[in-house]
Amino acid sequence: MSSEFVVEQIDVVGNRGLCGGVKMAFEGADQAKAIVDEFGKSSRIIYLTWDLVNNEPVMNMYRERGFKTFEDLVKEAHENGTRFNTAWDLLPKRSVVLGSAHGDQPVFFEKAAKGDHYFLNLACQLVKKVNRLALDADVKGELVFYAGKIYPDGTIHPETTSSLSRIKSENQILLDETQLKDLSDIDLRAYLKGLNLPRERTKEILSQTTLSPRYLDRLYAAVAEVYPETIFRDREKGDLCPAMRNRSLAAYQTLPTVDMWLVVGSKHSHNSQELKESGTEQGVPSYSIDYPHELDLEWFNPAVKKVGITSGASVPDWVLTPVIDRLTSINPSVRINWLDQVVKELNKTFVLPQKEIDGLKDWLLAEATH
Repeated sequence: MSSEFVVEQIDVVGNRGLCGGVKMAFEGADQAKAIVDEFGKSSRIIYLTWDLVNNEPVMNMYRERGFKTFEDLVKEAHENGTRFNTAWDLLPKRSVVLGSAHGDQPVFFEKAAKGDHYFLNLACQLVKKVNRLALDADVKGELVFYAGKIYPDGTIHPETTSSLSRIKSENQILLDETQLKDLSDIDLRAYLKGLNLPRERTKEILSQTTLSPRYLDRLYAAVAEVYPETIFRDREKGDLCPAMRNRSLAAYQTLPTVDMWLVVGSKHSHNSQELKESGTEQGVPSYSIDYPHELDLEWFNPAVKKVGITSGASVPDWVLTPVIDRLTSINPSVRINWLDQVVKELNKTFVLPQKEIDGLKDWLLAEATH
C-alpha cells in the first residue's frame, strides 16, 4: 500500500494549534495538580466539571495523571447502581474541582460552596466576557439572540450552556448553528422573520466563541436586516475567538494549493470540525484524526501530491507531531513545508486566575491542620 503513497509535500499551516485560553486552562490545571501533590494527598483525584478541553488525547493524558470528569463519575455511578441527583452528589467531601475552558454555570459555584469543595474557574477570558455580557443583558431585561451549537444527538456545547445559564429562558433565543448553518440567505432571513419577535423590545446578539466565522458573518447580517433594533457590540468581529478567525483565514488561504486537507483534532471538537468543513466546502478531500493510526492510506490516491495539515485550538504539538512523523515514515523523502502565519499571533497564555490557584494551597494546608 505504501507504494501508492505519492505525496511529495506536506504544508503545515502556521496559524494552528493552541489558543491563549486553552494554554491558560492547561497551565492552571498543571499548577493545581502540582499543589495537590505537594500539599495534599498525592493520590487525590482532581475533578473536572466538563472535559477541560474537547480533545481526546489531551483528556486521556489528564485522566492518567489523576483527573476525573463529572461524566466519568456519572458513568461509574450508573455502572454501580448508585442513586444521585447531580454529579455534585457523587463527589467525596472537600474535593478539588476545576472548571472547563468552555465556562461553567453559576450554580456550580453555589454547589461547590455548599459541599465545602474548592472550585477553580479555568474558563477562557473570552468566554467569561460573553458570560458577563449575557448576565448584563438579562438583568436589563433584553431579549438575547445567542448563536450557539447543539450537536445532532441533542447535546448542547458546554460554552453555549455556560452563557445561556446566565439568561432567563424568557429572555433568550438560541440560534443553533446545526440547524441554521446550511440555510440559504433567503431561508435564514425567513426563519428569523418567522420568530415574529416584538419590535419594541430591546435585543442583543451574542455568540459562542468557536463558531464558523463565515456562518456568523451571514447570521449577523441576517439579524441586522430582519431585526435592525438589535444591539451588536462588535458587528465586524462578534464574540469569536481571534485565534479561531486566524485559523479559519489560514485554512482558506491554504486550501486552494493542496490536494488533501488533514485536521488533527477530535470529532467532538467544534473548532476542529469547523476547520475540516472548511476543506469540504472548498471541494478538497478533508479528514480529521486524533492519532497516527487513524490515517487511512486509501485516502492518499495517486492524485494527492500535496497535503495541508492544521490542528484545532485544543491540540498541542505533541499530538500533531506523531501524525507528521507517521507520514514521513511512509515516505522519508516527502518534503515538510512549515508555512508562515497568515496573521501574526503572539505566543501568549491568557491571564491565569493566580490568586485562586494560590488559594488552593492555603485551603489544603488548612485541611491538614484539622
